[in-house]
Amino acid sequence: MPAHVVVGTQWGDEAKAAVGDKMAETASIVARGNGGANAGHTVEVEGKKFIFHLLPCGIFQPNVRMNILGNGMVIDLELLDKEIKEASQTAKEFGLSVEDRIMLSLRAHVTMPYHRVLEKNRKNGSGNGSAVGATTMKAISTTYSDKSSYRGIQVCDLLERDRFIAAINETLGEYNHLLTYRNPGFRPFTADAIYEELHPYIGTIKRISGDSGSLIRRAYNDKEIILLEAAQGTMLSVEHGSYRWVSASSGTAGGVAEGVSLPPNALNRIIGVIKAYITRVGNGPFPTKIKDDKLQDFFRRVGNEYGATTGRPRDCGWLDLLIAKFAKEINGLTEAVITKIDVLDGLDPVLICTGYKHNGLILTELPCDSRLLYECVPVFKVFKGWKKTAGCHEWKEFPKEAREYLYWIQDQLQIPITMVKNGPGREQFVIPN
Repeated sequence: MPAHVVVGTQWGDEAKAAVGDKMAETASIVARGNGGANAGHTVEVEGKKFIFHLLPCGIFQPNVRMNILGNGMVIDLELLDKEIKEASQTAKEFGLSVEDRIMLSLRAHVTMPYHRVLEKNRKNGSGNGSAVGATTMKAISTTYSDKSSYRGIQVCDLLERDRFIAAINETLGEYNHLLTYRNPGFRPFTADAIYEELHPYIGTIKRISGDSGSLIRRAYNDKEIILLEAAQGTMLSVEHGSYRWVSASSGTAGGVAEGVSLPPNALNRIIGVIKAYITRVGNGPFPTKIKDDKLQDFFRRVGNEYGATTGRPRDCGWLDLLIAKFAKEINGLTEAVITKIDVLDGLDPVLICTGYKHNGLILTELPCDSRLLYECVPVFKVFKGWKKTAGCHEWKEFPKEAREYLYWIQDQLQIPITMVKNGPGREQFVIPN
């Protein structure tokens, strides 16, 4: 069977993990290929809520034989160790093991202690309008920066002490000089001290690391069902997002395929997750942001719109069709899943942005220059609201107005909506006719 991928179409927080968990019911391999501890993927199982930052969403699905942390990820060893221990305790309740169903790519890069200090320095030296000001402070950008400048530390470097010491000493002098200059009284890092700090996690890393690329390609050739899970969202992609207000990796279909060592033509179903409204955390332009404080509070309260990683309140806005169409084109979406439709229950009217007013013109495509979005005024199509989708088990139970809203989105995107999520529970999905 070909591989399938679940991608976010907005600025993240689209409920990708819930969709991924549902899709993983029939998969034997689940793999993540980008991001790191900055991701916050929430899965609800039997009324219990779990937030994963690093582990793939298939960890609680019994048929998933391997959960892969791919070469495109950056790994916080302490957090990974903590997540494995916490997941292991919960998995026992379902009769599942965890550690022997995880493979960490030997090619993945590892966050070092100095990456955290470097990111803190960047944030303290940045202006309020910078991209760095919106960081999750998980040292993602500084770890990826070292990867791009050929001085990163990979998982394979951790397996032998002498190799690790030699690799880290290649760059430690430069960073110590920089950090000492910027931070009077700073105590320089040493390779030996860093290794000792990471040593408690080395045993786990040795047990779970391997050539995940070879494993996933063998599974693909053996026609196993593979599910790829993107972190963040298309509008946070460093390649195609609202730059500079982006993440340091590419959470698109192509980026995630590369991040797990699969070729692009391995992808079959490319499932775009579209929240029925839109949110973002931190700085950056947001054309459809709702300006009414009471309505903002409603979305945050009903939709629980607080960052799973940072706890920061998300800014909420109406669904932006320009962003949805852009995500469809960039990812080559074959289908869409609409999430959190129940949050719109009881609102009247419900709006969708169909264009931007800018300098007397109506824009119907997302501009390349993201700074222009600050100057754009959204053009809205108005839909009549509906009473309740929450609790509906079949499509025919959905209010007529909600079905019309969803049909209109489907017609505009020219791809089928294959599932609609109408509640936080694991089974709260409805299949449209």
